[in-house]
Amino acid sequence: LICSDEHFVQIKNYIRHQDTNAERALLLALIIFFGFSAQELAQAQVVVQENKLCIKIKRKNLTKGKKHYCRKEFLELPQEPKWFFDLQKRFFTNWSAHYQKVKKTYPSTPLLLPMNNTHNRYLNTDTVMMRVNVASKEATGSSIPVRVLRQTCGHIYSAKSDSSILSTLGWSESFAYFYSWLPRTYYKEN
Repeated sequence: LICSDEHFVQIKNYIRHQDTNAERALLLALIIFFGFSAQELAQAQVVVQENKLCIKIKRKNLTKGKKHYCRKEFLELPQEPKWFFDLQKRFFTNWSAHYQKVKKTYPSTPLLLPMNNTHNRYLNTDTVMMRVNVASKEATGSSIPVRVLRQTCGHIYSAKSDSSILSTLGWSESFAYFYSWLPRTYYKEN
């Protein structure tokens, strides 16, 4: 289940536009271009390394059968194209101002901060999904779930090349293979 081409273009234009809400635009960008899940967004941290904005992803412990992680722990956001770097600067400026107001109850710098500034702990995944729904509704006029946006990311990467690249974006090797042959259906809001 993926976004239609029209919705994808609307989301892309929303992310690129300079007057959009920076947090919402970055959320959509992290899902649609980097394949983040709601849980990864909820537990991600903001880290600045060598003047570059990075997202630290909380990884689960490896289970008995797994030998390696499917995604790197640090995602260094690219500085090209320029519009994406401008989005990062806008986001970090807003995030820093918001983080200064937040009551520090935990030694972390979560990507998403609560609106009421009562703590700096990770948000619930339901809260993240609600924020993404608001962002997608603002971008397209339809509320698109995180799952559909993430599957659209998988479709984009596997449409013109091998789907094995998805295993570097958090999909398991066995599930990434399904993107090479499974039929696509466009998402329609009920």
